[in-house]
Amino acid sequence: MSLKKGYKLLLVMLIVIIQALYIPEVYAEGTSHSNLDTVFLLDSSGSMKESDPEEIRTEAIKMFLDMSEDSGNKFGLVAYSDNIVREHSLDAVNSKADKENIKNMTSGIQLGQKTDTGLGLKEAVSLMNNGHESGHRPVIILLSDGKNDPERSKADSEKDLNSSIETAKSKGYKIYTIGLNYDGTVDKGQLSNISESTGGKSYITNTAADLPKILTDIYADNSKVKVQDGGGVTANGAFQDVKISIPNSDVAEANISMLSSKPLEVKLVDNKGKGVALPSQKAYLSTSKKYTLLKLIKPEKGDWTLKVKGISGDNIKVSFIYNYDLTVGTSINPTSINKGDSVNVSAYLMSSGQKVSDKSVYNGVNAKLIVKNLKDNDAKEIDLTKNSNDFTGKYKFDSEGNYEVNVKLDGNSFFRESSPVKITVKNGTAVGSKKSNTVKIIIIIVAALIALLLALFIIKSIKKNIRKGFGRVMLEVRDESTDEVMSPKYKLLEGYTGKFSLYEVLSLKEEFSETENLYFRFGNECLILDNKSECIVKKSGRNVEKGENTEILNGDRIVVCLNKVEKSVSMEFYTD
Repeated sequence: MSLKKGYKLLLVMLIVIIQALYIPEVYAEGTSHSNLDTVFLLDSSGSMKESDPEEIRTEAIKMFLDMSEDSGNKFGLVAYSDNIVREHSLDAVNSKADKENIKNMTSGIQLGQKTDTGLGLKEAVSLMNNGHESGHRPVIILLSDGKNDPERSKADSEKDLNSSIETAKSKGYKIYTIGLNYDGTVDKGQLSNISESTGGKSYITNTAADLPKILTDIYADNSKVKVQDGGGVTANGAFQDVKISIPNSDVAEANISMLSSKPLEVKLVDNKGKGVALPSQKAYLSTSKKYTLLKLIKPEKGDWTLKVKGISGDNIKVSFIYNYDLTVGTSINPTSINKGDSVNVSAYLMSSGQKVSDKSVYNGVNAKLIVKNLKDNDAKEIDLTKNSNDFTGKYKFDSEGNYEVNVKLDGNSFFRESSPVKITVKNGTAVGSKKSNTVKIIIIIVAALIALLLALFIIKSIKKNIRKGFGRVMLEVRDESTDEVMSPKYKLLEGYTGKFSLYEVLSLKEEFSETENLYFRFGNECLILDNKSECIVKKSGRNVEKGENTEILNGDRIVVCLNKVEKSVSMEFYTD
């Protein structure tokens, strides 16, 4: 950015700030849906032969994967007995094929003899620690009979169990437990303790018929969706119609689950009476031993028809889950008031950053303003007035203090919450008084001028410090376990400006990713190293500590020792 452009931008910012004095309104937007980071923890001990002979645990994992959205989530798997027998790290799932890879890992697991729940949960929490993404909801689903019969000492196993529960609790990892109770020996106390300690829920089942209710409850609890009961169908050997009502044009995915222990034949007719191929870009089927799930991708609004053919006499249970790409936008006016004044609120649904145009999205939706006093966390709910395409209302604050307000929208198939907004209530002159506004204007103008001067200084500093790249580096990678040295690589730095990392210069595999936090920028006839990594960095035999900056002059050499792999990287810098 040029200095001239910086002046113009900051002038515009100053004008906006001054104008905001007369319209003290805050806009807030919540998240569209909760992307999930889910680790499945699978009991694979010998007791599962009696506790879960129908392998409900593997069906549960498959169904949860199928009902989740095809992209935006991360899943991992830990199967354990008295050791870890199978594991899949917490990785992003962006396609149906990615889901199938995890499903396949649940098959063919050899059952062990003993059960070490402490070991299993410790590994599940470790996977979450290493793969959890900020902004995603972390969920661990434990499928077990709850018995703990470790090969090692029980005290050691319970120590790992309690430590893992405490870690999960402190980091907000909810653990949901599904107790498998075919033989009636499930340890309910053990499982409920694990789930309740972390804010999760505990379920007990001995039949696959309970799976849709359990899994959709867990899914809805974390994905801001609701499950709709589609009733049941008693198969007669011919195709029977099931109505699918797509309520509005903002449904991102429609999931129709059909629980049946026998094979089903399915056909689909869209809202215009036209047959839809399965699979296709519009829809596809996922099948397993106990269920069939139909997923519609961005279906058009209207009534679709599902034609289901089952073996005569079979009871088919149907349920619907609609995934939405919706957020709640709010405007709050004002956010700093005096006791006895009111705050005006409006709330509306948004999709892709725009206010939704389909008014039918609001059908069956109600809105409440949630007002929480931050002093004692006491919360009040106030109904908002429903209009054709938004909700409005106001709330009078009778006591001074600090508050937090947000809006919750509750519909037939989804619920959403806006981001909270802070409200400050003072015991002073009314907000509309001339004296109060004059003081506010002076304070904000002074603050804006200070911000302007600071921003100009920053722009000037940035302009001064961003230098065009020059020179070259020689890179060598050594395998410390074998002393093998790769052929030296030479790289020109002319294409780099500003700050760049050693990882960018190396252009090597993921195993060198810990060099991402080893930064360089161009100085006066030198490179300036900024070490923010955990690597051991040496220059001229001296350690460059984390957080330290140092100059690399012509001919200087640094050595970087990696922690995660037994390799080191040597780099020499030349100005010519």
